[in-house]
Amino acid sequence: MPEPICSCKPNQVNARVARANAFFTLVMALIFIFTPLKWIIYVLLIDFALKVFFGPKASPFTQFNIRLMRWLKIKPKHIFAPPKKFALKVGLIFSLAVLVLYLSDLTLAANIVAGVLSLFAALELFFEFCMGCWVYYLFNTVKNETEA
Repeated sequence: MPEPICSCKPNQVNARVARANAFFTLVMALIFIFTPLKWIIYVLLIDFALKVFFGPKASPFTQFNIRLMRWLKIKPKHIFAPPKKFALKVGLIFSLAVLVLYLSDLTLAANIVAGVLSLFAALELFFEFCMGCWVYYLFNTVKNETEA
């Protein structure tokens, strides 16, 4: 589903930075699953929490990606922000679930949830498909149809 382009700057995010952030999410989730470095889930959780509670620019990964895009002279691709902000909340919930499951000695379940998170990040990174955005649009379509 194509994402609407909003002409209002405060309500936009750079889709290219979001895709670059998906790279870090994918790498950290895979590190959690396939290495003994389980502490990496704290880094991912803190990153999502910073983005959700203080805005995406509060994230060190986002700051790195913004600077990288400028250095590489990659033009921003501004898109409607609310679906991406919803996706960040989904990422926060998934990261928190991974941590809680892992700390509860439910390692297989933690790895499965981390695997789903890595799948979502890979879809964003490689195909520019945001699962959280898709759910956001689906939810709002159903909500609008029931209100009509």
